[in-house]
Amino acid sequence: MILKFNLIPKEKVKTFEEEPFSFIKAIGIVTGIIVLVFLIIFTALQYESFSLKKELQKEKLKLEKFSYIAKQVKHLKAISKNVEERITVMLGLKNFQESQLRKLGVLLYNINKNKVYFVQLKFSPESATIKGLSEDIDYLANYLKKLKKANELVSQINLLSVNKEKGYIKFNVGVNFKSNQ
Repeated sequence: MILKFNLIPKEKVKTFEEEPFSFIKAIGIVTGIIVLVFLIIFTALQYESFSLKKELQKEKLKLEKFSYIAKQVKHLKAISKNVEERITVMLGLKNFQESQLRKLGVLLYNINKNKVYFVQLKFSPESATIKGLSEDIDYLANYLKKLKKANELVSQINLLSVNKEKGYIKFNVGVNFKSNQ
């Protein structure tokens, strides 16, 4: 018999044998995936929280600016209201002054033309008392007629006294004005 010796080593063929899938490996993989998902979610939530805090700070700054502006607007409205009240008072005073000046203008309009002279004039918003002198009774009568024609301002004219003196007429006239003027 012949024996053969092979001095060259034989290559061993490696075969992979599948190990049976173990339950522990499956739990490990699932647990790893779950932990990885939780880490991703946690990181996303932290990022969202950070960006929301940053946005909240921006909104607080805007709120502070707007509250300051609102205070300024409120202050300006108060000033505007005060100015409007002052303007209303000024316009009222102006209208009152204009009406008083119109009344006085009616009294003084025909003095020089009619040769009637005032010695004393007492003037109030409701009435006026005139003490004066005239060269002739006709001049006084003409003045009183012209005064009576100003019926939009004058409601009543009263000749209180008339005295003839040396070359002139001394008179006293009461004039009542209309209340709506």
